[in-house]
Amino acid sequence: MNKIKKIIMNSINTEEHIFSSHQKEIDRLNNMVLKFIILVSLVIFVFLSLCIIVINKSMTQLSFVYMIATAILLLLGIFVFKTKSHYIVLISLYTCFTIFFFITVYLSSFVFPESLGASIVGLLLLVPLVIIDKTWRINAITILFYIAFVVSTFVYKNQVMAFDDMTNCGVFTIIGMILGQYLKKIKLTNIINQDKFRKLSQTDALTHLYNRRKLENFMCSSDEKQKITGVIMVDIDLFKQYNDTYGHQQGDKCLEEVGACLYRIAKQYHLKPFRYGGEEFVITSTSHTYDELYTIANDIKDGIFEMQLDFKESPYQYITISAGVSEISGSQAIDAYDLVDRADKALYHAKSNGRNIVVGYSYLKR
Repeated sequence: MNKIKKIIMNSINTEEHIFSSHQKEIDRLNNMVLKFIILVSLVIFVFLSLCIIVINKSMTQLSFVYMIATAILLLLGIFVFKTKSHYIVLISLYTCFTIFFFITVYLSSFVFPESLGASIVGLLLLVPLVIIDKTWRINAITILFYIAFVVSTFVYKNQVMAFDDMTNCGVFTIIGMILGQYLKKIKLTNIINQDKFRKLSQTDALTHLYNRRKLENFMCSSDEKQKITGVIMVDIDLFKQYNDTYGHQQGDKCLEEVGACLYRIAKQYHLKPFRYGGEEFVITSTSHTYDELYTIANDIKDGIFEMQLDFKESPYQYITISAGVSEISGSQAIDAYDLVDRADKALYHAKSNGRNIVVGYSYLKR
């Protein structure tokens, strides 16, 4: 019993972790499904309403039900069209299926009371198959739909027909939940794999920092909150000589350790570090002043030196770095590319004037 409980708890915790880690992508897929359901349902309900009115040459109770459903879905579509809240998206999805549920119950119990509730079968299969949601919630709502249908069918149908409906829908409800769980697992696995691939394509394999491709995406972003306002460019001093002396394997290890130090300091100051290429790194800011960036660059320089990575051929006996700093107000750069170019010029000046120093672009303009 304890083993089963442990398996269930592990499954719940794993699902919770997946949902919290990939909520944005899950919301995007649910939003796509929601918009598709609303669009298709609107077309179907309007078409059915018009057909009934044309055939009967008047407004019937059934056409009125379809028109009410159309109006509700239309309002729902307008409300959720641009929403990013996953709660609103989920509530809207369940609201759509609740509308379908009431319509199918109405058809089964009042319009065609002598027929089996085949439409309910399809509905109860679709709910867990279509929505990506936590298992306990989607199964609870599916079971709730099933119970409500069973109650209505026993109230409005004869017992033989009601028993057949209960049995048929019960079987398909269980099948729907099992298939839904299986398909959800496939969908979540696909989301996880896509996320891993995306991270691999944007991450440097050696240092585990963002790579130059990610930097390019970041620099091209139209999001004002992500607009780069400052850049620190870092270069490991005499790294080619270090590689020639100690070998490429030791050189890779050096890059790893320098990358780890950059990540730690960048995280402390809410900056984004990137491996720019070879022994060069770029650290971007969206809010720091020039003086703050200059101070942070010196912290990085000191932090690398304090790691005391042996390099006997260096004038300082240890691995050191040089850095160039640029900030949008101090350098009058027009965009992120301009900032990187100015930081690179400042770095070149640092490399040409003894290394193991920080130079700001503002200094070059004096």
